[in-house]
Amino acid sequence: MSFNPLDLFEPDPTKPIASSKPKPYKWLIIDGGGLVTTAWASHRKLDRPEDRVRAGIYVFIVCLASLCRLVDDGAKVIVCWDGHDNRAFRRGIHPWYKHGRGSVINRPEVRVIMKELSPLLTSMGVAQVMVDGCEADDMVATISREVACHDQTCLIFSDDKDYLQLVDEHIHLMRRSLRGIILTPDQCALLGILYGQEYLNVKAIAGDGGDNIRGLIGIGEAKGLKAMKTIPDLIDTAREEPDLVDWEDLDRNLYRAFVRAGRKLVSPLNPKNCTFAKEFARKHGLPIPGDIDVPDKISLRHAGLEIVKCYNLVEMCDTMDYGELKFPQVNLANIPAALRRLELDHEDDLYSSIYRLAGLRNPSLLTARNTVERAGSALDDEIVPEDMF
Repeated sequence: MSFNPLDLFEPDPTKPIASSKPKPYKWLIIDGGGLVTTAWASHRKLDRPEDRVRAGIYVFIVCLASLCRLVDDGAKVIVCWDGHDNRAFRRGIHPWYKHGRGSVINRPEVRVIMKELSPLLTSMGVAQVMVDGCEADDMVATISREVACHDQTCLIFSDDKDYLQLVDEHIHLMRRSLRGIILTPDQCALLGILYGQEYLNVKAIAGDGGDNIRGLIGIGEAKGLKAMKTIPDLIDTAREEPDLVDWEDLDRNLYRAFVRAGRKLVSPLNPKNCTFAKEFARKHGLPIPGDIDVPDKISLRHAGLEIVKCYNLVEMCDTMDYGELKFPQVNLANIPAALRRLELDHEDDLYSSIYRLAGLRNPSLLTARNTVERAGSALDDEIVPEDMF
């Protein structure tokens, strides 16, 4: 099913909506990789690769312009991209981070979409941020936290639920899957969605299977949340010294669950499910892993160390150096030729979306739409080879 950007603004009647409306936004920050992937996937069934590229560019721009209905004129729009070798930062902590998980962003067609979008976004006055070795998540976190420090409110658009850890009174999140509901602290509380530090702490305990962050085996978000309510300073204490966590405050069942999770970290092999390991240990006179008597204190220490490790992987870094944030001057003259080359110059709603975006930086430019459309149609015909993609 193709993705219609207008669906973002049709609230789902089955979901409650908070009565208080959010403040006008002066900043709009986009996870570019997530949006371009959605744009490409919405038309990936088209036969020709060049058609899939054009469709991806079309959906990206129309969706981005639709989001601009939520921000004031003159608002600053930023698109953050994953840098080259973007997993290097976290793989320094965990070598198997996102191991076995492919990236749609590396597909040739998606790379072409990003390449073609870059000059168009620049012409529209949209800032773009990319730092090698860093993920877009960290760039979004750094910029949004800096905006919040100046007591301004920004809106983040991404379907990645990890952005929930950033939600506070100044940073709000919009996810396509929620169809127009903006996640503020009040809205998250109304819908029963974890956000902010609570989301981050629970993820540090339960892990994130999508990123190959194991967490504590046998402990999910429900048990993690229960543990956090019983020991509110569990994460902070574990980060300082795992031995200082007062695990005795947990009820018996939850205490034993953490002990079992820690014991699996000490001796991960279970001879009941691994006949080879059991026979090998007996043959060579080695202790069978499951038979090792690990004291509760050691098991819980390993559980605490694993929580700290997961916390460092799940937490978005908000201290990345991305250089000077530059917002380019709007240059409408480059847009008609670029769309003509992509054979997108006859899409009236695309023109409308582009000038709506450009108008954020300079509202007077919105009156020039008809003039620029005539300029675009007057260009000489140019033959665009199909194999250019």
